[in-house]
Amino acid sequence: MADFLDEVAPYLDGQGVGTYPSSSGRNIFTGELPSDPDNCVSLLGLPGTMIRDSRDVASLQFPRFQVIVRNTDYDLGSAKLQAVRTALHGKI
Repeated sequence: MADFLDEVAPYLDGQGVGTYPSSSGRNIFTGELPSDPDNCVSLLGLPGTMIRDSRDVASLQFPRFQVIVRNTDYDLGSAKLQAVRTALHGKI
């Protein structure tokens, strides 16, 4: 899952949603919700579900992830979450 999130995070960075590299000012995190900074975006992986015997491809998984936005200002946090949604909506 981390590999997938490590692709999503730089994409969000490129879309201007936040800063992903581990340089100073980083505010997009994968696999964790750190205690600092107060204003950040966290991508947390979920294992997904497995297709069972009723399908042709029994080993295919559908991983998912959750986006958590933390901000000291509700309106700015809401706008950040909308920016993430806009950047990712409809992407495969």
